[in-house]
Amino acid sequence: MLRGVNVSGQKKIKMEELRKLYESLEFEQVQTYIQSGNVIFQTALTDKTEIIDKIQKQILNVFGFLVTIVIRTREERVNQVRNREETVNDFSSYIPIGNSIEKVLRWSKQGAKIIYLSFHRKYSNIQKDETILKKFNFPDGPVLYRKGGEEYKNIIERINPDILIEDNCESIGGVKEMIFTHLGSELRNRVKSVVVKEFNGIDDFPDSLQELCNS
Repeated sequence: MLRGVNVSGQKKIKMEELRKLYESLEFEQVQTYIQSGNVIFQTALTDKTEIIDKIQKQILNVFGFLVTIVIRTREERVNQVRNREETVNDFSSYIPIGNSIEKVLRWSKQGAKIIYLSFHRKYSNIQKDETILKKFNFPDGPVLYRKGGEEYKNIIERINPDILIEDNCESIGGVKEMIFTHLGSELRNRVKSVVVKEFNGIDDFPDSLQELCNS
């Protein structure tokens, strides 16, 4: 996160130029969000001070000014959810992680029927989910959510999917909170469970739908 860029005409940086700058530093899967200065990327570097120093020096070299940079790791994002920080509720600003769009599109082109399952219960928030999916060109598919006294398992029992992809619920209690844990034995034996670390993305999953089923 770059503080104070593109505010009142000061320290202007186009997001495409910012993305290329991060890529020039050999960061991977770089994504920017509108004109906010928010950037998502992956790197093998673990020292946050070193990462910030690299970015600040390159911005100074390319754009001629210094900026304040704040970095949040995957683990810190998990803690933000765990601590119920207000920014987590800004659902309209959510962006996809890594190459998730391309991955899901590949599965769709191979014949997968994509169904999205939201953690929201209010329809107004479901509409935000639908807007985000459309904005980033995810494959068409219904966004299902719990109604009344429904639980996630009730939805899975109703739609009977071949594959269930869900995160590991790290921020809310782990395995005991995952949908697959609460399914009956018959359904657990039939449905393929695929688990991803929270906020880690699905880039490591196979491009092949068949390989995903057999993984």
